[in-house]
Amino acid sequence: MKKILKRLFAYMIDIMVVMIITQCLSGIPLINHQLDHYNRCYQEYSNHLKEYTEFKMELQSAFKDEKITEKEYNKLVSISSDYQKYLKEYYDDKKITKNEYNKINKNIDKYYMKNYKKEYYNVERNSICYFIIYLIVTLFYFVGFNYYTSGQTLGKKLFRLKIVNSREKGDKVSLLSYLIRGIFLYQPLYYLVKLIGVFVLNSNNYYQITSIFYDINYYLEFIIILTVMIRMDGRGLHDLASSTRVASYDRNGNEIDRETISFVTKRLDEKVVAKKEEMKKKKGESNKN
Repeated sequence: MKKILKRLFAYMIDIMVVMIITQCLSGIPLINHQLDHYNRCYQEYSNHLKEYTEFKMELQSAFKDEKITEKEYNKLVSISSDYQKYLKEYYDDKKITKNEYNKINKNIDKYYMKNYKKEYYNVERNSICYFIIYLIVTLFYFVGFNYYTSGQTLGKKLFRLKIVNSREKGDKVSLLSYLIRGIFLYQPLYYLVKLIGVFVLNSNNYYQITSIFYDINYYLEFIIILTVMIRMDGRGLHDLASSTRVASYDRNGNEIDRETISFVTKRLDEKVVAKKEEMKKKKGESNKN
């Protein structure tokens, strides 16, 4: 468990390093020519999200007693000119029934999602430079830098961890192995899909495709964490795919895991041999009978 926590903290530090570098570089107007457009689109997106959230919360609060007073109605109308039409449609008789309240919510959600997809798409279209920088920094840090330092990013260095070859002790981990690990762990394919998607997809399809890939990444992360926790050698799906493992070292540079792994392997081999001997014995007794 201690090693799993060390790996988790190292992972978080490395992600923070990549995100800070990406944010800093994409925040330079000389590098990111979309910066002004992005800020404007993001501000519109944030304002509409705030307006939607405020209107929904105020509507819920006003309808707690299953009626909306004129004062509450006027307050709701003042919050948003976009949503007031749905409220006016059912408030002509100065009453709102439970069924009407549900319809108002449904119409508001539908209207918001329609506009949200467009605004989200506009924000993403002005994030092209950010996507490119993230992909470059991710590949440089988790592939190139890992290869140069023989498997020690800043996070792993801090917690005395190291990526090593799982097949042969002392063999250098290849660039391909680091790339496979990076694909599994750090979502470059997700950002690549986003980068290509803003050029070839409309707002609705873009939202659907990126949502699917986001869910895939979410479940992939869950599987990786699960495999790390349940396997004796602590190898996650990314380690199995790249033929690597994460080793832990003491202050003198001696690998802590090697003895544990050897012990576990020896015990497993002993169990296999004992099982075979038991099967042979049973087979011999059966032949005698």
